[in-house]
Amino acid sequence: MYDIPMMKKIENKKERIIEACAKAISTSGFKKASVLDVAKEAGVAKGLIYYYFDNRNKLIFETYLYYVEKLKSYIDSKMRKSVDLFELLESTIRAKVTFFKDYPEARKFLELSMTGDNKLISEFNRKSTLDSNNLIYENIDRTRFKRESDIQIVLQMVSLIGQSIFSKVNSNTDIDKIMKDCHAYLKIIKMSVYKENEI
Repeated sequence: MYDIPMMKKIENKKERIIEACAKAISTSGFKKASVLDVAKEAGVAKGLIYYYFDNRNKLIFETYLYYVEKLKSYIDSKMRKSVDLFELLESTIRAKVTFFKDYPEARKFLELSMTGDNKLISEFNRKSTLDSNNLIYENIDRTRFKRESDIQIVLQMVSLIGQSIFSKVNSNTDIDKIMKDCHAYLKIIKMSVYKENEI
């Protein structure tokens, strides 16, 4: 049986491989990044990667899950209780900006994952996307919206704003400054879709 320091060493090595996988794919893309590239980036033997992961696809999928779980931990469960859509969106964007500042290799990797051809990732996303969206937006007070407002269009607009913001995030990002701009963008949308007495 492993002692605790040994277990931590094993976990750290596995995490190093996972983070190296994200960096290699972010640099070279899904098709070009090889297991050897990951091994070099992690500073480990290629065989060690196969000790932890059955194959390249499993390595990529587990890397994806690792960052999805990390991101979820940044999104406070209290946010989901918000009844104001814009308060929820701003909190979620702040959480993601903080996450991408802390894990700069994750942004491009997760972005590429959504367009890659890893079947394990595609299947995972197909099953989880609807459930997570329903949970996030289930408490939203829809009576605040003007009758003609379409919440799905609002979410698409905010998604584009989010993508633009996330693309600028790096380890030196001033989160308060970037969120000040984000607040201004969301306020413009809020004023156009909320009833006047709800703004």
